[in-house]
Amino acid sequence: MLREAGPDDGAALEAFLSRHAGTSMFMRGNLAAQGTQEREHRHGTRFMLHEEGAEIVAVAGITNAGHVMCQAPGQPEAFFEAVAEAFTGRAVAGLGGDPEQVAALEAALGLEGADFILRRDLPLFELELAHLRLPDVAMTLRAPDPADVAWLSDWFVGFLTETELAGASEGMKAAAAYVNARDARLGLVGGKPVAMTNFNARAFDTVQIGGVYVPQAARGQGYGGAVVARHLEVARETGINRAILFAASEYAVRSYERIGFKAAGSYKLAMLRDPVIVSRRVVT
Repeated sequence: MLREAGPDDGAALEAFLSRHAGTSMFMRGNLAAQGTQEREHRHGTRFMLHEEGAEIVAVAGITNAGHVMCQAPGQPEAFFEAVAEAFTGRAVAGLGGDPEQVAALEAALGLEGADFILRRDLPLFELELAHLRLPDVAMTLRAPDPADVAWLSDWFVGFLTETELAGASEGMKAAAAYVNARDARLGLVGGKPVAMTNFNARAFDTVQIGGVYVPQAARGQGYGGAVVARHLEVARETGINRAILFAASEYAVRSYERIGFKAAGSYKLAMLRDPVIVSRRVVT
């Protein structure tokens, strides 16, 4: 029922995933950056394909770091059981994707009673950048550098606490990773950093926005929407024409709607407290 993607499957896999772009950006970004055969980088992904004839109709992936994703519209329980069989012996750290599909994956992988630190359906938003609205905020952007890590660690404590993506103790580690990220940007007003943003996935003409944060003292002035809008304005000049994100709060939703984002469903994130080894499954 399933076969592992090979080096020649990239184009067909991208074509399928791009038809479901809103809930596929992590897989698309990993595919674009790492291909189908990378087995060392943490974002390298093993893709399992389900085909009807020569056409891909469903896919599941597990990264080298143990994050499981799928794009399997309309697939029966047997598909998810086959995914569990394929991933037997692998350590699963979390799951992401369409909420119904993630629920089916959790059941097939035997994770329904597992200890999750985060298990949320997040509102998903999309924007064609031709319709981007730039707010009236005098903001400039700059890339972060290693000298910013000390104070950024405080921002990341707030960010990780509010989003529940990790414990506050990870703030310094997250800040150090952020300053080395290709697409990380700080928003400055009057020369002072007031917001941060990043792209956590890229695939051809589409980016997925992540890591957006405004510290408490700077909120209520439109900086969250402004930093994302300025970042996308620059990206648009390089050929990016579509953006996707999921929002972690009502404050974030309002910020994104003001710059043109429209609701497009939801995305489920489920992060385990400790990785769980997938037990052997029997597919009948």
